[in-house]
Amino acid sequence: MPIFIRPCPSTINIRMPKFKIYRDEIPEDIQTEKYIFRKTGSYQKWDEIKNQLTWRKVEMKLHDTDLDKLRIDTLDVLEQLKFRGWNSARGPSEVYGGLSFVCNPNHKDGIDPDASTLGAPKNERDQFYWNQTANYKQLKDTYFDTYGFTKKTTLANYGYIKEFLDSKMKRTLIRSRLGILKMHNPTPSLAELNWHRDEIICQNIRINIPITTSPEYMFEMEGGDVYHLELGKAYTWDTNIAHRVLLTKTAPVDRIHFVLGFSPWFDYDEDNQCWESNEFWGKHPFQMLSDGDVFSGLEILKAE
Repeated sequence: MPIFIRPCPSTINIRMPKFKIYRDEIPEDIQTEKYIFRKTGSYQKWDEIKNQLTWRKVEMKLHDTDLDKLRIDTLDVLEQLKFRGWNSARGPSEVYGGLSFVCNPNHKDGIDPDASTLGAPKNERDQFYWNQTANYKQLKDTYFDTYGFTKKTTLANYGYIKEFLDSKMKRTLIRSRLGILKMHNPTPSLAELNWHRDEIICQNIRINIPITTSPEYMFEMEGGDVYHLELGKAYTWDTNIAHRVLLTKTAPVDRIHFVLGFSPWFDYDEDNQCWESNEFWGKHPFQMLSDGDVFSGLEILKAE
């Protein structure tokens, strides 16, 4: 059942502003989403509404989905395209990687589209996403440019995966991947499985869907419990809180998850190469998720 917030009287029946930002107006030295949020006052709006829901993590049931078919087609396309390791200055990782759901045709590092959301070649393996941009003077069209990734790849257009995404997605798909952690002995180094943060959720709200897993794989948030992400469910959390994946011991299977990112407040217009604010601008992203404004067929089971 959706979880509703009682609107404040001051926000009832107030018409939200409409913004349109063209791709070619964004400077080279800044990420697309940061430019958009600064120009439109979206950071200020987030400060106003972020405490309406203070959930850290959300567990959901995934309805109207053939999970067996989704798993079969995921393994099938992976067999065709092959595992791609996480990019770093030391070369692709043999432990963590996967495939990309979306790519940026203008990617400055010239990475294969099927691996374009898998890391930054100028960074070390322990330099994960959030705020690890020191090695890049120009940030537009790099790994860090979350809203630069909008073109669907082979993975996103494959068989039942395409049917699943097309029938569920309500918002623009941005920097997303098929995340794979290899069963491994000995346990991967901390540099491979490091604590990291991602964007604030009003820029990128993520939905994590396990495809193959086993109890040896755990998920941990800073200041929170360690728990296993179960098959048949979907998860989201405040990814601006430090988090990491753990492999407690050698596992019988690889951990394969959909890590889907969505832009809650702005939708991409491919024909006109611009981002436009949508009717949900200023609405809490967790509330959007609960109301089915981001991804359909999700029922919240637990939020805390």
